[in-house]
Amino acid sequence: MRRWLTSSVALFLALAVLVSLALAGCGESADKKQAKEHMNAGDEKYSQAAKTFGELQQVQQSALTELKDATPEKVQEFEKKLSELGDQLKGFLLAAMEEYDKIEALKDVEDYKAYAQKMKDLILQYQAMIEKGSSVKDKLIAMIMSGQSVDPTALMQDPELKALMDMQSEIQKMEKEAKTYKADKKLAE
Repeated sequence: MRRWLTSSVALFLALAVLVSLALAGCGESADKKQAKEHMNAGDEKYSQAAKTFGELQQVQQSALTELKDATPEKVQEFEKKLSELGDQLKGFLLAAMEEYDKIEALKDVEDYKAYAQKMKDLILQYQAMIEKGSSVKDKLIAMIMSGQSVDPTALMQDPELKALMDMQSEIQKMEKEAKTYKADKKLAE
């Protein structure tokens, strides 16, 4: 009887150790939790950047009609609004980049690192587009301030504006690729 009791206790302890080891492997690692937190924070900042970019585009669209015969004060008001939105956009992109950068230091989160790299590449493309857009904005404002008429059809033929639109198309493609990767790897779950 004593031998049976000793064997039963030993078997029970072995099973308890196996169950605890199995359960320990089941949850998310601390690094994976952190990666998900940084990813979500980065995605939120990127979403805010995209919303701000939409607002920026609306202001730019309205400028073509509103500034046709505008006073210098009206042009300066427009330029100030664009600068404010541009600064907000840059801030959101920088904050998103910082969150994605934090994922690089974590261990055993390769899918999160790959997604973060896709988003960082996307942000770099966005930043390049902002620089190009600033150049186009300066050119447009100089035309308006000098009294030149702005023909939207002729403006659409401008090589810098075409390059800007190509960059925007590339950003949309990169966004779609990043979203698909995130969904395929089930990173949001």
